[in-house]
Amino acid sequence: MFDKVKNVMHAAEHMDKLTDKFEELIQTVQSHTEAVKSLKTEMDGLKDAQTKLSAGIKQDTSDFSGLKEDLKKEIADFKIIKSKMEKSIVESFEEQLKTELLPKFNKLETHVRKFEEMGDAVRVIGARVVKLSDDLAKFSEISASIKRVDFDLVNAAKQMKASDSEKLELMRKIDSLERLVSKMRRRQ
Repeated sequence: MFDKVKNVMHAAEHMDKLTDKFEELIQTVQSHTEAVKSLKTEMDGLKDAQTKLSAGIKQDTSDFSGLKEDLKKEIADFKIIKSKMEKSIVESFEEQLKTELLPKFNKLETHVRKFEEMGDAVRVIGARVVKLSDDLAKFSEISASIKRVDFDLVNAAKQMKASDSEKLELMRKIDSLERLVSKMRRRQ
């Protein structure tokens, strides 16, 4: 019987050890349960954050789609305005060409024709001046060879004076024509 009591005592000790281990196991399970609850709370928080982030991304995507459409419309409007402006500028330029430049080209053409005509007149006057110079040289030769008695000095002086006056007048006209021609050439 003593053995039985010993076995019961031994069993009671063993039971105490098992109870201690069972209590340790319960505490471990409780601590793990707390950790699992904490992880579950964190997971629920992450899930909520992910849901909010997903909703925010969907909203941003929707906003960007709207902005993209607005940008496309603005670009199309800008292209239309650009083409209208280009057309307007070209039409304005053509109008200015017609109203301002063509009349000026016509005037310039008229001036060129007049200048050519004046060049011809200058050549004719130049030929006359050369002939007049030749005539004056002949008159000078004749006057040197003629005796005073045969020639009336007063009449000769008057004629020479008239010729000189005419020559000077023609020379002045030639000078003014040459200046006019050179001015017209510089303008061109």
